[in-house]
Amino acid sequence: MAWVMYDMFKKQALGISGQTAINLATGTIKCLLVTNSYTPTTSSDTSLATTGVYSNQVSTGTGYADRGPALTSPTVTGPSSDTITFSCSNIVFSQDASTGFTNAQYAILYQDSGTNSTSYLICYANLGGSMSNTGGSLTLQISGSGVFSLA
Repeated sequence: MAWVMYDMFKKQALGISGQTAINLATGTIKCLLVTNSYTPTTSSDTSLATTGVYSNQVSTGTGYADRGPALTSPTVTGPSSDTITFSCSNIVFSQDASTGFTNAQYAILYQDSGTNSTSYLICYANLGGSMSNTGGSLTLQISGSGVFSLA
């Protein structure tokens, strides 16, 4: 699964003046699932308050809570050969046959502040179609080389 970084996150990661820093190792990083009604625009989408991000979240139920789950075991490693890598455990959305979602198109990683306007987007992955947790758990497999690397 390929993760695409939002431009604002790149500025935050580089500490560009005026941008709020995101600490991937100690911040609360979550995974929001959204429908195909959201179209990612990496150059202008910045937070959950961006039009269409939070409002197109999949329906909540037993296997998916509002704002998505926090990542487990987030790690930042490096630099190794001038590369810093962000990784985490696989992201699992438990089966919910009665009230689960059937229309997850994108997974969005973001730093959750509890407020949409300051919950900054990091990256997203296109799930390749409408994914569901009604027939079984949905697992987003994280590559052995991590979610992304900065070189």
